Amino acid sequence: FGIPHKIVADNASNFSSHELTEFCYGFGITLAHSSDYYRQGNGQAKSSNKNL
Repeated sequence: FGIPHKIVADNASNFSSHELTEFCYGFGITLAHSSDYYRQGNGQAKSSNKNL
């Protein structure tokens, strides 16, 4: 599988930390956040990230 190219996360504090941002930057991973106004997007992010 290797290193992911993109991680889509909800807006929980553990996904918006400086440490995670720096980690993703160091590995060339794009960190995207789902919209606060689109609940279905948050569900998709949680479903995908449970595999991480």
